[in-house]
Amino acid sequence: MKYLSILLFFCTVSLAFAEHTEQKNQVYNQKSQLTAENINQAVQILRNPTLMSGNFRQALKNIKPGIPTASAATPFSNDDREEDDMPFIELVAKVMAKDKPSTIVLKVNDHTLHLTEGNTASQLVNRKIVNIRVDEITDSYVKIYLSPFEQVMVLQ
Repeated sequence: MKYLSILLFFCTVSLAFAEHTEQKNQVYNQKSQLTAENINQAVQILRNPTLMSGNFRQALKNIKPGIPTASAATPFSNDDREEDDMPFIELVAKVMAKDKPSTIVLKVNDHTLHLTEGNTASQLVNRKIVNIRVDEITDSYVKIYLSPFEQVMVLQ
């Protein structure tokens, strides 16, 4: 018991007087310019996917759509700029079945879309997002709604 108490005494004394050397953090120091604010800001941006980064903004500015300009208006009526942005929409195919929902194939400015009744598709046309919603599919016509233009088109 006497030896055990002497051993414990020397252990505590050696811990008290031992030299404690701390290694410097190689990532977080004065020269790295990495501060708690920078780290918190990066973490906040990564946690919130709705915030747009600077690189993404720059990429959006440089988008040059490969979609040719098409207009639903006649060539002589260039009065309204919104009509110039209207996409060229063509009904390519329509499938009507008793046991399955009716489907259509639309060609929107050289892009093909396959939709069923009630579905919505989005296309980038002349740097604008155009939402196309299929409202009704019948034997004789197809009714679609174009959202930014607030127009209903009937395709036959």
